[in-house]
Amino acid sequence: MLRSRCLSITKLLRISTRSSTSALNEALRLMNEALDLYEKGLHAARTRECMLELKELKSKTLRFISTVHLQMGEFESVIKCVKALREGDNEDRHPSLPVLALKVWLGLRRFL
Repeated sequence: MLRSRCLSITKLLRISTRSSTSALNEALRLMNEALDLYEKGLHAARTRECMLELKELKSKTLRFISTVHLQMGEFESVIKCVKALREGDNEDRHPSLPVLALKVWLGLRRFL
């Protein structure tokens, strides 16, 4: 069920990149719902393999959420996502995180 939900979220994210703010908000709502499901799944998981898979899906979802926030110009929200990814249970070190952080830094114009 989680995999099918993630696939639908990914499809929605692809659609949202070409659509309006309402589509982006809908994508965020669904991805936040997915995060809640991951948390419930982590509490119910019985094997280490299952827990690792859920943590990986959670990290991917947080990266997608940060991308949507970046598209919407919500730079503070992107910072929160990057911080959550870096300080999370599995300390995500995905190569996209420094790029997101740089785009936020430029978007906030804190370099002046």
